[in-house]
Amino acid sequence: MYCAFADVQDQMPDLASSWGVNRVPSKAKVEEHIIEHGSLIDSYLAQINPRTFTLPLDDPPALILMICRDLTVARIRLIVLDPRGGTDADPSAQTMYDQALAQLKRLSQGPESALFPDAVGSESAQHVGDDLSSCPTEAIFERDTSQW
Repeated sequence: MYCAFADVQDQMPDLASSWGVNRVPSKAKVEEHIIEHGSLIDSYLAQINPRTFTLPLDDPPALILMICRDLTVARIRLIVLDPRGGTDADPSAQTMYDQALAQLKRLSQGPESALFPDAVGSESAQHVGDDLSSCPTEAIFERDTSQW
């Protein structure tokens, strides 16, 4: 799971005493939502470059935790406030969900360096088995030391 029940709970202090009561989902139900959103995140991350990392991420960056948490919190808010999907839903919850999903889409379309900035330029960021046959073999720059 990319976030924990406590991460979601911290973002919803108004529901602190209501988990599992009335329409407020139980801890188990919240964890189901977290798992579902983790799978959604993985489906977007798989579009980046499947050779860069394995899914699900063992040590996800904080950005992935925040996206998972925001998707889950927003979905719960939408369910709690309007379980039938009518017009009573909290518009800020829908905006939160849409913004988290948009961030995830942007990540999936960009380079993996947007997700793992520490890996840029490191050996771990290089792809094993990349085809280098199209790279020039002759020197691009020459150094004439006789003019120094």
